[in-house]
Amino acid sequence: MLAVLVMMFAMLFLGEMRNTAYASGYPTRVEGVDPVLLRAYFMAEQRTEDIEPGCEGMTWTLVAAIGYVETRHATYSSSDSGNVDRTIAENGDVTPPIVGVALDGSGGNMAIEDTDGGELDGDDEWDRAVGPMQFIPGSWSGYGQDGNDDGEKNPQNVFDATAATVSHLCRSGGNDLTTESGLRNAIMGYNNSTEYYDKVMERKEHYDSIVISELAIDPDANCGGAPDRTGDVTLHPEMCELYVIMGTTFGNQGVWLGPMTPGGNMGEGQQNYHCVRPGDPMKHGSGNACDFYVGYPAQNASVKYPEAHQRARNLITTLIMNKDKYTNLCIIYEARIWWGHSDPVGAWMDVSSPMSTIHGDPTLDHFDHIHISVGQPSGKC
Repeated sequence: MLAVLVMMFAMLFLGEMRNTAYASGYPTRVEGVDPVLLRAYFMAEQRTEDIEPGCEGMTWTLVAAIGYVETRHATYSSSDSGNVDRTIAENGDVTPPIVGVALDGSGGNMAIEDTDGGELDGDDEWDRAVGPMQFIPGSWSGYGQDGNDDGEKNPQNVFDATAATVSHLCRSGGNDLTTESGLRNAIMGYNNSTEYYDKVMERKEHYDSIVISELAIDPDANCGGAPDRTGDVTLHPEMCELYVIMGTTFGNQGVWLGPMTPGGNMGEGQQNYHCVRPGDPMKHGSGNACDFYVGYPAQNASVKYPEAHQRARNLITTLIMNKDKYTNLCIIYEARIWWGHSDPVGAWMDVSSPMSTIHGDPTLDHFDHIHISVGQPSGKC
């Protein structure tokens, strides 16, 4: 009976992981990362507050970067040089286990005599780093977590190990990874090496740049009322869906792209109509287009903040990848335009074209906002 209950709970837990991970603006796949491990990275970020209350700035990309440098995402061990085929079960268990070389002081390694009687690493003489996130037994005793709620703390389980990594990083970084010093302390607390820090940051920046390839829609959301401030025009159904997607899929993409709501909703006192505008029957007045600020109206975030500029491009590329879902999707940004009815699918800068007219104004040239249009004839955007 107990085994049945545990199995039922595990199935519910795994279902929850899939739903929450993909509904919060995470990529559905990352090259070189097992899908179960990818969910573990996502869940580790999402559970940060439970793991280390008050910890700020944790991202799945940081946890994944650690996982890459440590074991190439649970595929490499210093004791076998990756020459072993490993699998990750749905519950997160890695088979065969990952056990590093003996920390006996040779080969430039520290000398750490056995601390756990060989319970975790199978070595009762010297300690060894274990699991996909490479915890030594002494560290695991302090940071170990039960990341998949099965009642055990297992360093060879990706959910447990990634959750423990969050704990380690948060504590080492003083619970604040939003600053350069906090992030550096967190990473070097994991491994006190400048070379290690550089490798982790390089990989983190790579993961930060990954485009989300699947759009998520909040089934309880609606776009009635707020976008239509005139009261006499409603959004085109496909534009309504995109309006919700901008908040659901991309709502957590950072300060300067969030919240991803139409520009007209960025402040209560604004009277500009960024989804529906009177006197503009060809675009916004017809309910076929919305403008989405990159940052806030008073800030030209795409110029001041390169990260926001890159995230905006990534966001647009994601929409382009999903163009077949929409009728004549058209996008304008940074004085460039992309026509869904004729232009190819690809990265924004590769498939868009410069606008024929440049005004020299960040708003008129669409540097501070993204214009999105659907449902119109092929020659209109």
